Amino acid sequence: MSFDFNESLRQSAEEALQISKGQVNPGKVHKFLVPENLDVKEIRSKLNVSRSEFCEKYGFKLRTLEKWEQKITMPDSATRAYLTVISKNPEIVYQALHNKNI
Repeated sequence: MSFDFNESLRQSAEEALQISKGQVNPGKVHKFLVPENLDVKEIRSKLNVSRSEFCEKYGFKLRTLEKWEQKITMPDSATRAYLTVISKNPEIVYQALHNKNI
C-alpha cells in the first residue's frame, strides 16, 4: 500500500470541514506554554559562560545572541522553547548536541 498525498490532503480537508461544522469532535488537543518573554542574558549568566561559549555549546550565532540579550530582537517561539530547555537542563542539551553519553 503506497501513500497517496492527494488523498490524504482531501481527507484532511474533509475532516477540517466536518470539525468546523461541529459534525466531528476534533479530538484531544495538547497545549504547552512557551514563555513569551525570556531573559536570554539571565539564562546564559546562570550558566556562568561567555557569549561565545554559550553559542558554541548550543548552536547560536554570536550576533543573534547579542541582539537577544540587548532586547533588539526576540527569539521565535521554537527558539524560546529550546532556550527554556537549556535553562532547565543545560547539560542534557549539551550532551545531546555533542553526541555525548547521557
